[in-house]
Amino acid sequence: LGTHFAIELTEDIELFLGYHFEVGNARNQRSIALNDDASYQTHYASIEIETKLSEKIKLAVDFDFEKNCYTTMNRLDEHFGNPEEIFLGGIELRYALSKESLVTLGLEHGNRQKRNEFIGFHNNNLWLGISHNF
Repeated sequence: LGTHFAIELTEDIELFLGYHFEVGNARNQRSIALNDDASYQTHYASIEIETKLSEKIKLAVDFDFEKNCYTTMNRLDEHFGNPEEIFLGGIELRYALSKESLVTLGLEHGNRQKRNEFIGFHNNNLWLGISHNF
């Protein structure tokens, strides 16, 4: 469940805001015998600013925050009372090949950490992609 807004700040700059709420239920799965109930509630918020650099090139910068609250009631489960927070930041260049197609080049850095961890997990992603609307 979520909503997203796009706000045109100027002719060349657009702001995107989003929020997403999700519930996952794994309680009825047979893996419960393994003390691994991955049931959760997730809150996800994002903000992005997209700037038009030229007729064909746009630059997007974004920040995302996600909080995963595991809802297991099994005290033997590693997720019990152990929420996770994820912070992501990224930058992406978008080159318009046509009205329907884009080439994208991006970099994203993420940091995720559970409450019981002293050191979080850092993740970097680099991509080159093509997006096409049919």
